Amino acid sequence: MRGSGPSPYPNPYNNLFIKLKFTAAQIDAFSKIISNNQKQEDAVYQAADSKLSDAKKKELIDKAFTQIENDPSLHNPGSVAPLLINKMDDLLGITPQMQAIKDNTDAQLRQLFSSDANYQYYQDYTKQAGVRFWVINRYGSTLQSAGLPDLSVDQQEALVGIVVQNLHALVDPITSQNHVQQVLDQASAILSPEQVDVLATRGLQGGASLSYARFNYTP
Repeated sequence: MRGSGPSPYPNPYNNLFIKLKFTAAQIDAFSKIISNNQKQEDAVYQAADSKLSDAKKKELIDKAFTQIENDPSLHNPGSVAPLLINKMDDLLGITPQMQAIKDNTDAQLRQLFSSDANYQYYQDYTKQAGVRFWVINRYGSTLQSAGLPDLSVDQQEALVGIVVQNLHALVDPITSQNHVQQVLDQASAILSPEQVDVLATRGLQGGASLSYARFNYTP
Protein backbone atom coordinates (compact mmCIF):
# COMPACT_ATOMS: atom_id res chain seq x y z
CA MET A 1 0.00 0.00 0.00
CA ARG A 2 2.82 2.36 0.84
CA GLY A 3 5.91 1.05 -0.92
CA SER A 4 6.81 1.54 -4.56
CA GLY A 5 9.30 -0.07 -6.91
CA PRO A 6 12.12 1.64 -8.76
CA SER A 7 10.96 4.45 -11.02
CA PRO A 8 11.96 4.61 -14.70
CA TYR A 9 11.69 8.40 -14.51
CA PRO A 10 14.30 10.98 -13.46
CA ASN A 11 14.82 11.60 -9.76
CA PRO A 12 11.95 13.97 -8.87
CA TYR A 13 14.27 15.92 -6.57
CA ASN A 14 16.88 16.72 -9.23
CA ASN A 15 15.71 20.30 -9.68
CA LEU A 16 15.67 20.81 -5.92
CA PHE A 17 19.31 19.74 -5.75
CA ILE A 18 20.21 22.07 -8.61
CA LYS A 19 18.34 25.07 -7.19
CA LEU A 20 19.88 24.66 -3.73
CA LYS A 21 23.32 23.82 -5.15
CA PHE A 22 23.54 20.56 -3.22
CA THR A 23 26.86 18.76 -3.17
CA ALA A 24 27.10 15.02 -3.87
CA ALA A 25 27.43 14.45 -0.13
CA GLN A 26 24.27 16.44 0.59
CA ILE A 27 22.34 14.57 -2.11
CA ASP A 28 23.47 11.27 -0.60
CA ALA A 29 22.46 12.38 2.89
CA PHE A 30 19.06 13.55 1.65
CA SER A 31 18.42 10.27 -0.16
CA LYS A 32 19.30 8.27 2.95
CA ILE A 33 16.95 10.34 5.13
CA ILE A 34 14.04 9.88 2.72
CA SER A 35 14.78 6.18 2.25
CA ASN A 36 15.05 5.54 5.99
CA ASN A 37 11.77 7.37 6.57
CA GLN A 38 10.02 5.15 4.02
CA LYS A 39 11.52 1.97 5.46
CA GLN A 40 10.46 2.89 9.00
CA GLU A 41 6.91 3.74 7.92
CA ASP A 42 6.65 0.53 5.90
CA ALA A 43 7.86 -1.55 8.86
CA VAL A 44 5.30 -0.01 11.24
CA TYR A 45 2.45 -0.41 8.76
CA GLN A 46 3.37 -3.97 7.79
CA ALA A 47 3.66 -5.03 11.44
CA ALA A 48 0.13 -3.77 12.09
CA ASP A 49 -1.21 -5.11 8.80
CA SER A 50 0.23 -8.59 9.37
CA LYS A 51 -1.99 -9.05 12.41
CA LEU A 52 -5.19 -8.59 10.41
CA SER A 53 -7.23 -11.15 8.54
CA ASP A 54 -8.29 -10.39 4.98
CA ALA A 55 -11.85 -9.83 6.19
CA LYS A 56 -10.68 -7.36 8.84
CA LYS A 57 -8.54 -5.49 6.30
CA LYS A 58 -11.56 -5.12 4.01
CA GLU A 59 -13.66 -3.95 6.94
CA LEU A 60 -11.13 -1.27 7.89
CA ILE A 61 -10.69 -0.06 4.29
CA ASP A 62 -14.47 0.16 3.85
CA LYS A 63 -14.71 2.05 7.14
CA ALA A 64 -11.97 4.47 6.05
CA PHE A 65 -13.75 5.19 2.77
CA THR A 66 -17.04 5.73 4.64
CA GLN A 67 -15.43 8.19 7.04
CA ILE A 68 -13.95 10.14 4.14
CA GLU A 69 -17.28 10.23 2.32
CA ASN A 70 -19.16 11.39 5.44
CA ASP A 71 -16.72 14.10 6.50
CA PRO A 72 -17.25 17.34 4.50
CA SER A 73 -13.90 18.68 5.70
CA LEU A 74 -12.19 15.89 3.74
CA HIS A 75 -13.99 16.60 0.47
CA ASN A 76 -11.61 18.01 -2.10
CA PRO A 77 -10.92 17.29 -5.75
CA GLY A 78 -7.51 15.77 -5.02
CA SER A 79 -6.63 12.10 -4.85
CA VAL A 80 -8.24 10.05 -2.09
CA ALA A 81 -5.04 8.05 -1.57
CA PRO A 82 -3.38 10.30 1.07
CA LEU A 83 -6.67 10.59 2.96
CA LEU A 84 -7.12 6.82 2.91
CA ILE A 85 -3.60 6.25 4.22
CA ASN A 86 -4.17 8.68 7.09
CA LYS A 87 -7.52 7.09 7.94
CA MET A 88 -5.99 3.60 7.87
CA ASP A 89 -3.22 4.77 10.20
CA ASP A 90 -5.90 5.99 12.61
CA LEU A 91 -7.89 2.76 12.39
CA LEU A 92 -4.76 0.65 12.86
CA GLY A 93 -3.73 2.75 15.86
CA ILE A 94 -0.33 3.61 14.39
CA THR A 95 -0.76 7.36 13.90
CA PRO A 96 1.45 8.26 16.91
CA GLN A 97 4.25 6.03 15.59
CA MET A 98 3.95 7.47 12.09
CA GLN A 99 3.99 11.01 13.48
CA ALA A 100 7.11 10.26 15.51
CA ILE A 101 8.86 9.00 12.37
CA LYS A 102 7.77 12.11 10.46
CA ASP A 103 8.93 14.44 13.24
CA ASN A 104 12.34 12.74 13.37
CA THR A 105 12.66 12.93 9.57
CA ASP A 106 11.69 16.61 9.56
CA ALA A 107 14.29 17.35 12.22
CA GLN A 108 16.99 15.66 10.12
CA LEU A 109 15.89 17.51 6.98
CA ARG A 110 15.86 20.88 8.75
CA GLN A 111 19.43 20.25 9.83
CA LEU A 112 20.43 19.18 6.33
CA PHE A 113 18.83 22.18 4.62
CA SER A 114 20.54 24.44 7.18
CA SER A 115 18.07 27.35 6.87
CA ASP A 116 14.34 27.88 7.29
CA ALA A 117 14.15 29.33 3.77
CA ASN A 118 15.69 26.23 2.19
CA TYR A 119 13.49 23.93 4.24
CA GLN A 120 10.39 25.88 3.22
CA TYR A 121 11.49 25.64 -0.41
CA TYR A 122 11.73 21.86 0.02
CA GLN A 123 8.20 21.70 1.49
CA ASP A 124 6.75 23.78 -1.35
CA TYR A 125 8.69 21.72 -3.87
CA THR A 126 7.34 18.46 -2.45
CA LYS A 127 3.77 19.77 -2.45
CA GLN A 128 4.10 20.38 -6.20
CA ALA A 129 5.54 16.93 -6.90
CA GLY A 130 2.61 15.77 -9.02
CA VAL A 131 2.69 18.89 -11.17
CA ARG A 132 6.46 18.68 -11.57
CA PHE A 133 6.27 15.01 -12.55
CA TRP A 134 3.72 15.89 -15.24
CA VAL A 135 5.75 18.82 -16.57
CA ILE A 136 9.09 17.02 -16.68
CA ASN A 137 7.87 13.72 -18.07
CA ARG A 138 4.73 14.51 -20.09
CA TYR A 139 5.78 17.85 -21.54
CA GLY A 140 9.45 16.93 -21.79
CA SER A 141 8.80 13.68 -23.63
CA THR A 142 6.35 15.49 -25.94
CA LEU A 143 9.02 18.00 -26.95
CA GLN A 144 11.63 15.28 -27.41
CA SER A 145 9.30 13.23 -29.60
CA ALA A 146 8.95 16.29 -31.85
CA GLY A 147 12.72 16.59 -32.14
CA LEU A 148 12.96 19.70 -29.95
CA PRO A 149 15.31 20.23 -26.99
CA ASP A 150 14.01 19.19 -23.60
CA LEU A 151 12.84 21.80 -21.11
CA SER A 152 15.66 23.44 -19.18
CA VAL A 153 15.54 23.38 -15.38
CA ASP A 154 14.44 27.04 -15.34
CA GLN A 155 11.72 26.32 -17.92
CA GLN A 156 10.53 23.30 -15.92
CA GLU A 157 10.24 25.27 -12.70
CA ALA A 158 8.58 28.25 -14.39
CA LEU A 159 6.07 25.98 -16.11
CA VAL A 160 5.35 24.23 -12.81
CA GLY A 161 4.54 27.62 -11.31
CA ILE A 162 2.22 28.49 -14.19
CA VAL A 163 0.33 25.20 -13.93
CA VAL A 164 -0.01 25.54 -10.15
CA GLN A 165 -1.28 29.10 -10.52
CA ASN A 166 -3.95 27.92 -12.92
CA LEU A 167 -4.88 25.01 -10.69
CA HIS A 168 -5.65 27.53 -7.95
CA ALA A 169 -8.04 29.25 -10.37
CA LEU A 170 -9.96 26.10 -11.29
CA VAL A 171 -13.59 26.09 -10.20
CA ASP A 172 -14.50 22.79 -11.82
CA PRO A 173 -11.36 20.60 -11.89
CA ILE A 174 -12.77 18.44 -14.66
CA THR A 175 -13.44 21.31 -17.08
CA SER A 176 -9.99 22.66 -17.84
CA GLN A 177 -9.88 23.67 -21.49
CA ASN A 178 -9.83 27.40 -20.70
CA HIS A 179 -7.01 26.81 -18.24
CA VAL A 180 -5.06 24.87 -20.83
CA GLN A 181 -5.15 27.97 -22.99
CA GLN A 182 -4.16 30.17 -20.05
CA VAL A 183 -1.14 27.95 -19.39
CA LEU A 184 -0.13 28.23 -23.03
CA ASP A 185 -0.57 32.01 -23.08
CA GLN A 186 1.60 32.44 -19.99
CA ALA A 187 4.13 29.81 -21.08
CA SER A 188 4.87 31.75 -24.26
CA ALA A 189 7.05 34.05 -22.17
CA ILE A 190 9.36 31.23 -21.10
CA LEU A 191 9.15 28.79 -24.02
CA SER A 192 10.20 29.13 -27.64
CA PRO A 193 7.43 29.50 -30.26
CA GLU A 194 8.27 25.98 -31.47
CA GLN A 195 7.88 24.54 -27.97
CA VAL A 196 4.55 26.30 -27.44
CA ASP A 197 3.27 25.05 -30.78
CA VAL A 198 4.20 21.44 -30.02
CA LEU A 199 2.67 21.54 -26.54
CA ALA A 200 -0.49 23.14 -27.93
CA THR A 201 -0.98 20.40 -30.48
CA ARG A 202 0.37 17.37 -28.62
CA GLY A 203 1.10 18.01 -24.97
CA LEU A 204 -1.80 19.89 -23.40
CA GLN A 205 -4.77 18.16 -24.95
CA GLY A 206 -7.24 16.21 -22.86
CA GLY A 207 -10.07 17.68 -20.80
CA ALA A 208 -8.74 16.59 -17.41
CA SER A 209 -5.07 17.30 -18.01
CA LEU A 210 -5.05 20.15 -15.50
CA SER A 211 -7.28 18.58 -12.85
CA TYR A 212 -6.34 18.48 -9.19
CA ALA A 213 -6.90 14.72 -9.20
CA ARG A 214 -4.43 14.27 -12.05
CA PHE A 215 -1.70 15.97 -10.04
CA ASN A 216 -2.72 14.87 -6.52
CA TYR A 217 -2.40 18.55 -5.62
CA THR A 218 -4.28 20.34 -2.84
CA PRO A 219 -3.82 24.12 -2.55
